[in-house]
Amino acid sequence: MRVLFHRRMPNEYTDLSRAAKTATSPLSVEQGPGSVWLRMNRPESANALSPDLIAAIDLALTRTLSLPAIRGVVITGVGAVFSAGADLAVAEPMLAGNQTQRLAAYMEAANDLLDRIEDYPMPVIAAVNGAAFAGGLELVLACDLAVAAADAPIGDAHARHGFVPAWGASRRLPAALGPASAKRLMLTGATLTASDVPGMFASVVPSDRLEEEVHTLIGEICVASPAAITEIKRLLASDQSNRAQQRRREWEALERQLGTPDLAEGIAAFKAGRQPVFIQPDRATQAGHS
Repeated sequence: MRVLFHRRMPNEYTDLSRAAKTATSPLSVEQGPGSVWLRMNRPESANALSPDLIAAIDLALTRTLSLPAIRGVVITGVGAVFSAGADLAVAEPMLAGNQTQRLAAYMEAANDLLDRIEDYPMPVIAAVNGAAFAGGLELVLACDLAVAAADAPIGDAHARHGFVPAWGASRRLPAALGPASAKRLMLTGATLTASDVPGMFASVVPSDRLEEEVHTLIGEICVASPAAITEIKRLLASDQSNRAQQRRREWEALERQLGTPDLAEGIAAFKAGRQPVFIQPDRATQAGHS
């Protein structure tokens, strides 16, 4: 199978992450019937998407293309969490040091991976075993199909910590849930469960049936034409120019948020395990009025 729109991710983070080959792998790769399972293996960090993990998923997707018996890829998490999203241990020093270019490279690497998943020539399924927040939710949204444990916590969470989404949520979440439900998640930062948002998932099942349900779904995919599936994915792919434009808009929004008191407070509160206290801005000044 050929890649549809694959772009490599040649920046300092994916280059540096090659050192992970000699360390404990952030990703466990297993082959099952008709499928390759990618298990994000950073439970101590809530499976946060570090540069090493981003690069490991990208490499696994490349290697999977050479396996003729494989008809789908499954992404899931080790432990009780699917993914908490961006790795604050990576992002915080960049934010604190005003290292905008380094932060942009990290965001670009993650976006390239999510776009590649969206463009991948075979189905990519998210098996949401636990909490999927912020960038973790954005990873779910990039997958073709998602099966979730009914009690898995789901939330955009960015606004509650002074961030804005920068990995495609502003485009993919309204497409998945419709504008009203997407705005509820994004503007409130509320935490729901998968059973509260069934429209986001192909199936919502008890947690002890999650992998069984994914295997059933893979079995259904295996009886379909691989060539037809690739072409259907092409037809369903989002407009590439719109995707690029929205990526720029998300980054510009994040740039405007950098250095704000809200972002500093959100990070401090997250590290301290407390609720942030945000200050109401002067709306007239924001709007450019006297």
